[in-house]
Amino acid sequence: MYFIGILIFAIIIYIFNFIGARITALNDLPSLLFVLFSYIGIIIITNGFNDFRYGLKVIFGKENPSNKKKLKGSIALFSFLFKSSFLISALGMILGAISLLNKLSDPTSIWPSLAVIILIPLYNIILDLIFIFPIIYKLKKLVYEK
Repeated sequence: MYFIGILIFAIIIYIFNFIGARITALNDLPSLLFVLFSYIGIIIITNGFNDFRYGLKVIFGKENPSNKKKLKGSIALFSFLFKSSFLISALGMILGAISLLNKLSDPTSIWPSLAVIILIPLYNIILDLIFIFPIIYKLKKLVYEK
């Protein structure tokens, strides 16, 4: 079912592209790396690598979800990642705005800075919808089933 959800999301993006919007306008590697490395930094700072790994193993069926304490630790980590995504978006938007204000004298470089301001929250929303929300839901379902 997880892959069907991703397929539906890909179809929505394809329709978005078909109606005239360019899908290449959504490609900004520095913004994506900012978001991904922010998540990795949060996992490292919270010392949650084991909870992250355990949660992924349970979701993909490689580990038996019998340890409730580890499941709750994984839920706490993924919930914290979700909550921190808003702060990551805010930080990225502020950094993009600073970059935009520094480049006001050159009108051709304003648009890339504006793209950073818009794309960092978009990437956070996409990661939350495709990755973090389903994992939190499945882990909570496993905890409450037992």
